[in-house]
Amino acid sequence: VAFVDTSPSNGLVSSEPYVKKWGDVKDPRFGDVHYYDRDVDCEEAGHYPRARFVSEHGVQSFPSFQAYKDVLAPKDWGRNSPLLGYRQRSNGGNPRLEQMVSKHFNLPPPVAGSEAEQREVFDSYIYLTQVQQSRCYETALAQWRRLRSDPEVGTMGILYWQIDDIWQAQSCSTMDWSGAWRVSHSAVQRSFAPVLASLLVEGGRLQAFVTSDLTEEISAELRVELRPWSGGGAHAWFSCSASVRSGTRLCRAAALQDALRASGCSPQTCFVHLEGSTRETPPRPLSAHAFLTALKDAELPVAHLNVTAPRKLGPSRASLLVESDAVAVYAWLESEAVIGRFSPNALLLLPGRPVEVEFLGRSDFDLEAWARGLRARSVRDTYGQAPERERRSPVAYVV
Repeated sequence: VAFVDTSPSNGLVSSEPYVKKWGDVKDPRFGDVHYYDRDVDCEEAGHYPRARFVSEHGVQSFPSFQAYKDVLAPKDWGRNSPLLGYRQRSNGGNPRLEQMVSKHFNLPPPVAGSEAEQREVFDSYIYLTQVQQSRCYETALAQWRRLRSDPEVGTMGILYWQIDDIWQAQSCSTMDWSGAWRVSHSAVQRSFAPVLASLLVEGGRLQAFVTSDLTEEISAELRVELRPWSGGGAHAWFSCSASVRSGTRLCRAAALQDALRASGCSPQTCFVHLEGSTRETPPRPLSAHAFLTALKDAELPVAHLNVTAPRKLGPSRASLLVESDAVAVYAWLESEAVIGRFSPNALLLLPGRPVEVEFLGRSDFDLEAWARGLRARSVRDTYGQAPERERRSPVAYVV
């Protein structure tokens, strides 16, 4: 058995006799690293260290309003409130998080008129911090999993900090103190799937990858298209296939600008969408997407989310259908009546494609009470608080 320092370290020269490898403890060529650089753009894959093992990595978000409501008075419903400053245990954490979110999203105002409006803008900001945390983790985890097959890197493990919370406060956790999932936990769940499709925009090219942790070889078929945010017809780009075992395989790379010109798209009007499956029985569905600009600059459409057909599946379990009439980014379902989790969640919904979502409650619950407490939203809904944008109609529910 080899024993090494907890982290970060450069590992050992030998275990008997016990001889440590000296040098820069953050040298990515040896041992393991921590990565907490929050001053760079976390959505740029090239910023992440080419490390052999990542033993700590984290990005903060706010817990849900449901988590906060028992410990905050209405006067504290604001991202700049003194009490939230006290609950921030990272020096300068709140301004740094706001700066990060503002790079990619339109922020709601910090202060609104009525108590109801203040709750709305605070809740929207909370949601955006969780979406931003999701974007950071998705980018980092996909990049490090791809680097496993880089002969100069060979990343063999990733631990993010952290999965759970000790109280209702801003943290790197992906689960609230109550056990409810943040947006980021659904994103992390997808990012650690045994077989993953991912897209990387780098050097003017779009690259499509297949990553697998399975010890047997697996083959996958991928289809990549450019989709207008407006919801018009998709522009087929390319198809490819790849086989991989315990690593990552590049399926295909293509020039991005050529595809944009051919389709009449721009980075603001279109995004890249990937769908595919493995050649198994049954096949595993694969999907990924790449945004070509910050989402605050993308022409996101107003999206009305419909939640229908709630039904009980057994004790503490239920399901529903969620559908959007336009492209909806990070469509998020939550229950204000029952503690539990939805799966899948934090979805990119395409118009006319309903998705069945299951809910697992902490304990058994009444279906009607659960259905009345459902809430659904996407990134575009947060624009309702931006004064320069038109207010949109509320989310529609059919239960």
